[in-house]
Amino acid sequence: MTAVTICIVYQLFCKQLMSMFLGADASVEATGVGVAYMRFVGWCYALIGLKNVADGMFRGLGDTRIFTWANVINLGLRVGLAHLLTPIFGVAATWWVIPIGRFTNFAVSHAGVAAWRTGKLTLSQTP
Repeated sequence: MTAVTICIVYQLFCKQLMSMFLGADASVEATGVGVAYMRFVGWCYALIGLKNVADGMFRGLGDTRIFTWANVINLGLRVGLAHLLTPIFGVAATWWVIPIGRFTNFAVSHAGVAAWRTGKLTLSQTP
């Protein structure tokens, strides 16, 4: 529900929110790019919530291996793809790597949950 609320707020009030960060003297271009980014990224908040379910479960169980690897893969993928794709597709490529990275994080985390539930993954023992 929080992701839906954030998404709606981003879609309806993105210009006002962006003006809080850029100020009244911001250029039309800067405001336009910021508003377009907020409208795009607002739809990605559901992925954060979905990935946090599995990540939080593993943190709560005291085993951060899957959580750590999922987030390292997420960030590595986002940085790598942004570096490769931005020269070709421009600034919009940096926007698209966000949901790609978050979905990959979600997939790795939930694959870890599935492996743990089926007994294919055992929790690490803390010293």
